[in-house]
Amino acid sequence: MTITHKFISNVTGRTAQAISAYAAKSTDTIYFEKDNRRVNAASLLGLLSLYILVGDNVTIITKGKDEESEAQTMCNLIDFMRGNEL
Repeated sequence: MTITHKFISNVTGRTAQAISAYAAKSTDTIYFEKDNRRVNAASLLGLLSLYILVGDNVTIITKGKDEESEAQTMCNLIDFMRGNEL
């Protein structure tokens, strides 16, 4: 499943850590894509290398048996983390 999510906050180390930890535990494979660069969401350094800023549109790609659920959970996690940055 492929969806596009508009970020309303910058992705910092804490947000990237939460995303990569969730993706690493997932049975599906989750990718983030920005500006024609695709990284595995389980890779903390890969996520940080995308340099995601406020207003950026990032494509979230999930592959596996629970694609729709995983994509929605990832969007929910991103939205939750924006309000819980230090």
